[in-house]
Amino acid sequence: MKKLSQKKKIKKIRHDKKYLYKLAKRRGRSCLFHHKDSTELSESKKLYARQITAVGRFEGKRRKIPIHGVRKAFDLPENLDFEGNYDTSLKCLLGIRALGDMQRRNKFNYYLEFSLLKNISPAALLVLTAELDCRVGYANTARRKGQRLPADSQKWNPHITALFQDFGIFELLCAQPEVRMTYGDKLKAVKFRRGTTQDGDAALRLIHEIVEVTGNEPNSQERLWEGIGEAVANVLDHAYPHPYVSYPAKRIAAWWAGAIYDNLSHTTHFMVYDRGIGLPASLPKKEGFQALLARLAISNPTEAHLVWAAIKNPQSSTLLGYRGEGLRQMAEVVDNHKGSSLQILSGNASMTYLGGENKILKNLPVEFCGTLIEWRIKHERSYN
Repeated sequence: MKKLSQKKKIKKIRHDKKYLYKLAKRRGRSCLFHHKDSTELSESKKLYARQITAVGRFEGKRRKIPIHGVRKAFDLPENLDFEGNYDTSLKCLLGIRALGDMQRRNKFNYYLEFSLLKNISPAALLVLTAELDCRVGYANTARRKGQRLPADSQKWNPHITALFQDFGIFELLCAQPEVRMTYGDKLKAVKFRRGTTQDGDAALRLIHEIVEVTGNEPNSQERLWEGIGEAVANVLDHAYPHPYVSYPAKRIAAWWAGAIYDNLSHTTHFMVYDRGIGLPASLPKKEGFQALLARLAISNPTEAHLVWAAIKNPQSSTLLGYRGEGLRQMAEVVDNHKGSSLQILSGNASMTYLGGENKILKNLPVEFCGTLIEWRIKHERSYN
């Protein structure tokens, strides 16, 4: 191979750097900060190490899979639920997030075994969908070519297959299930979707679909429009700062959202999830904020206390004058719907707001894999 002259080497280095910056801008993430020597990558690896130490590693075993051949199979647990099975659920989700990195390092083909999964909460289902979307949606060559991914749904629990169908997960992942099942009119769901902008139209479309599913038109006093709009806009304002490095998977600046309506209890579960730095890390570091903690008689604040204080003292870490209420707007959805709640999982914090001064603050065993916001909105009655 012909050696390059010093002048051509410099020209090539400049060209490569320019290309990387353009690529990073186009994809909405910085490839340069994922360099092995960057401080940001080192901190992200430390976080991942803490999580794996606390919950364990998602292990797979090589075995022969019908039709697919010999692959490293990863069995999903029987229950995925952040309230009753946090450690196991987080281990599974982190394992799926790490599959791409493991595959590049060890050069193996993997297989996700869903046949053992029997129960999954709506919130866990959204996070699982986001991790699968990042794994197969952004990194799968077959999907980019317009091909559909195979899903051996004939082996799955019918309940799980129906949820994937009714929430539009097969469609989002561009998957081709062997068997389709549905709950039909028994399950009223707003299909999961991915968003990559903070365009207000995305929040409006979500609201309209929720109204269509529940039959409950929110009035101007309920703050539902503002609350959901704030949750969506918050993602790109705070969740993905520059620079920010995600490990073991590179960051994808996006949010995922969906909803389900329970006819029996007249309750809407609406959820928004992002894979960003976490809400406690994005809260403003201001003297007024620390003074509020003192007024609330919180001497040794946990991250759950920080989230609670942010609700009580609305302010924005952006420089936008019209963005200051943030979490307060999300909480007012609960204040205007008696019997409702707002739960936030982020960092080490689990904060459940029940209205007024009522709240449940918990410390998670280890940092959550992003930020999950879930409203459980109680409607007085349904009009369907």
